[in-house]
Formats: sequence, structure tokens, C-alpha cells
Amino acid sequence: MLQKSPIPPRSRLYNLEPIGIGTPYVESLTGYVIRLAEQHCITTRQLLLNEIAPLK
Repeated sequence: MLQKSPIPPRSRLYNLEPIGIGTPYVESLTGYVIRLAEQHCITTRQLLLNEIAPLK
């Protein structure tokens, strides 16, 4: 009997494309998180504490 794998909850965050994929100048994770926070008009600290840290 096949079991369906559970569908994870959807993110409330924007799906930003990392800058420079496929080049030697690809964006760092730190840069991506900072840019994501800016797009949501919140501080990086708020993004980390309210959206990312609770997922662990």
C-alpha cells in the first residue's frame, strides 16, 4: 500500500532568486537573508527570530 508523503506547510516569505547563480559571484546566505528581510520591510533580526528560528 502506497502512503502519501505529507505536504510541508507553505512559506510566508517571498521566493527571491539568489543573485549570481552559476557564476563565481553567487550571493552568500548572509546576503540573501539580509535582502529577504529588506523585501519584507523588517530587520534581519526580526526575520531570524520570528520566521527562521521557530522552525528548528
